[in-house]
Amino acid sequence: MRASKIAQLTKSLERITGLNTEIDNALFNNRSERTIEKLEARNEKACEKAYAVCRTMTEAEYDATEFGNLMCMSYEEAIS
Repeated sequence: MRASKIAQLTKSLERITGLNTEIDNALFNNRSERTIEKLEARNEKACEKAYAVCRTMTEAEYDATEFGNLMCMSYEEAIS
């Protein structure tokens, strides 16, 4: 297994969960629509980056991360 790929996907997952928290906080605090749109755009970009990393991984490497569990997606879904 390539530890660098696993670390890269783990870092991407941390970014995604952090952005999701920011979006939830912005919604709770009634932030402007524009602010929420910007956060959602950053989240979408972070997800695309994570999926790109997934496409370079083997299923064993993917299973060694928490990405599938937290994002509720199988290896096949992540690479498609």
